[in-house]
Amino acid sequence: MPVIEFREISKVYKMGDVQVHALKNISFSIEYGDYVIIMGPSGSGKSTLLQILGCLDRPSGGEISIDGTQTSKMNEDQLAKVRNHKIGFVFQGFNLLPKLTALENTMLPMIYGNVYKGKERTERAKELLRDVGLNERINHRPNQLSGGQQQRVAIARALSNNPSIILADEPTGNLDTQSGKEILEIFGRLNSLGKTVIIVTHDPDMAKKGNKLIRLRDGLIEKIEVTGVGNT
Repeated sequence: MPVIEFREISKVYKMGDVQVHALKNISFSIEYGDYVIIMGPSGSGKSTLLQILGCLDRPSGGEISIDGTQTSKMNEDQLAKVRNHKIGFVFQGFNLLPKLTALENTMLPMIYGNVYKGKERTERAKELLRDVGLNERINHRPNQLSGGQQQRVAIARALSNNPSIILADEPTGNLDTQSGKEILEIFGRLNSLGKTVIIVTHDPDMAKKGNKLIRLRDGLIEKIEVTGVGNT
């Protein structure tokens, strides 16, 4: 059973009297442990696809299954539970709360999801920050961290509730070359530990990292390539 399955998914946005078809009846599946790269030019539907994959938006038509359960049949509370427990999000802009430390930002999903308690929650966040190489920065706020360090905090936060799926939207887009390389090494390590990793990117070099490459154009799947790489 695939971890994620798209069946004839479409998404239409209404802009006044104009309908914009962002996704046009696309179908594909993602297996447990896949490392998937999603690419395509601007306007191809990448961001829309990621929003729907992450249960942040609903499709206009078609069916999506996560762990064999159709998300179209879920109410908002059920979708929020899926987002909080099954999916970890990493964004290009980091999306850290500026007044909170790295430790506090990492603990946020545990607080919202009522996962772990008290000292256990703190120790879990410290462990995750150590895992991404920020042991000496846990009490620093975002403006005291470099872009690469902020993205490491974002990854730690995404992992806080131990999700099986990691979604990343242009995770190296705001980083220098070396920081980007280090972030990709973290994603590779997570995939080698069994996480399903899905990354949306413009970076052609990133296409070499996954075991499956999905190319979008004009809301359609142009090509799906199985590379057999991954876990690198």
